[in-house]
Amino acid sequence: MKFSRLALLACSAAPLVLALSLPADDLSFHPSANTEVAKTLKLDVEMRITEASATANGEPIPPEFLDSIKENSLIANMLIGVTEKYVETKGGKPITLLRTFDTMSLDVEFGEDSNANEDFKDPEGKTVEFQWDEKEGVYTKKYKDTEGDEAELADLDPDMDLRVLLPEKKVSAGDTWEVAASRLKPLFLPGGMITKGGGEDAGEFTKIRSELESQFSQFLKEFKVLCTYKGTKEVGGKTVAEIEFTFDGKMRIDMGSIIEEVLTSQAPEGMPEMDIKALFGMNLKGDGTMHWNIAAGHLAKFEMKADAGLDIDVEVHAQAADQPMDVIMTGKAEGKLEWELAPN
Repeated sequence: MKFSRLALLACSAAPLVLALSLPADDLSFHPSANTEVAKTLKLDVEMRITEASATANGEPIPPEFLDSIKENSLIANMLIGVTEKYVETKGGKPITLLRTFDTMSLDVEFGEDSNANEDFKDPEGKTVEFQWDEKEGVYTKKYKDTEGDEAELADLDPDMDLRVLLPEKKVSAGDTWEVAASRLKPLFLPGGMITKGGGEDAGEFTKIRSELESQFSQFLKEFKVLCTYKGTKEVGGKTVAEIEFTFDGKMRIDMGSIIEEVLTSQAPEGMPEMDIKALFGMNLKGDGTMHWNIAAGHLAKFEMKADAGLDIDVEVHAQAADQPMDVIMTGKAEGKLEWELAPN
């Protein structure tokens, strides 16, 4: 009887002992000093208007005009190719990072109209230096070996390896964790973007960026990202860790005051004042996979897809002389977004 009880206890405890003895994997960012990695980010967006209605002073806008809008899709294809040099890393983040922009392109198409944004190519050949300021707890950013407006670098992010998705401790296959909302921005645009906004419109551009930043931050508070560690696998002769993740969130942005400010600053003399309400609601739901090069300590591959829905509600009220102008527009759109990022 005594033997059988001991045997039963041992059998019962075996799974727990086995689980505790399994090695956990270290999914940390730790590239060797001065490691260089060339990588390319691709983002493809396709959106289509599914519903649209509009009135001007209570009279419906001709349906044939709205039908022509619904017939076509908006397609945007963005490509950013860079070479990153991890000059120094510590504590799971780069201390000094150099990012050279090798190839840039942005093509937009709507129906028969297509446009390649030539201004998007301006950063090609330029290098940006990120330097961690331990005292302030932020990165300073500047152009290296070339001149440029450093205000353009405000929206750049040092994270182009999706470090945001990494667990905070060693993990075993099957472990799950959530990503803190405050860290999510690099998920949707890894590395951020150089944004032009100098010249006479610099002040207005800064206001718009600040307002959008504030509202986007509020949106991220409600956004949920759940990661699951699937274990390791061999890919191209290298051992990579595989992380699968899902996300879901909604946002509502009020652009009315922003549009009013822009129109007021650029309005010709005699243009009537406008009261504008512009609400944009968006929902985003999707999933993705990240492969992490365990030995090298940096990204091996990242793929993500999302379904998007957009609600538009715009009202414009103005008084031109004795003639009131009231325009109301509503609409819905849906589409798909796809991201891909990997070393070349």
